[in-house]
Amino acid sequence: MKKLTKSGEKGGKLKDILSIVFLAAAIAFTAYVMIMNMQGKAVSVFGYSVLRVVTGSMEPTIFTGDYIIVQKTTPAELKEGDIITYYTEVDEIKDLIVTHRIIKVNDDGSFITQGDANQIPDSIPVKPERLLGKYLYKARFFGMIASFADSSKLILFLVIIPILLMSIYETKTLAKQWKEYKQEVGSDKTDNMDKEIERIKQEAIEEYKKKKEQEADGKEGQEEYK
Repeated sequence: MKKLTKSGEKGGKLKDILSIVFLAAAIAFTAYVMIMNMQGKAVSVFGYSVLRVVTGSMEPTIFTGDYIIVQKTTPAELKEGDIITYYTEVDEIKDLIVTHRIIKVNDDGSFITQGDANQIPDSIPVKPERLLGKYLYKARFFGMIASFADSSKLILFLVIIPILLMSIYETKTLAKQWKEYKQEVGSDKTDNMDKEIERIKQEAIEEYKKKKEQEADGKEGQEEYK
């Protein structure tokens, strides 16, 4: 029974540690994504990218400040009407990330794009090799976080939250260990009390036996005297 209990305790501790590690990693990843996006860089994981829209050229479909999820795709899978993210070749903003809608697919595989809020198409077609991926949906979680956090707060968030979580875990562990210690101490005291009671009983019995023996010896002496 004790072995099963210890095994269960170890499993519980491991589960707690893994939960904290996972949560800390999620917080760190969230902060990392937002900081990188503020620098105009996309963060890609397993074929998906998270990035922040910095202009209103796609309104009302996508608003300034929205975070979006973009899936890596092959140019052949794209068609008119799809929204794509790519590195632009327009001189004024060359190599910056842009998200616009495809309005035409050229014979050479390049794309003519246009923002939903723009009156005219983009001046330079998007080459397949400049493609980052296809827009899937908005990442509302990041938008919610961004609504109350700036880069400096995010760095603080990244450092303080994991430390706080670890402190909570350590406090919980120490409290559990203290409880177990008190139970062990209490158990030892109970054992000692039982031993003490048993000792007193044995001494009383021995004392009683001696008294009876003395009384018996006294009676024998009186009879012999008579």
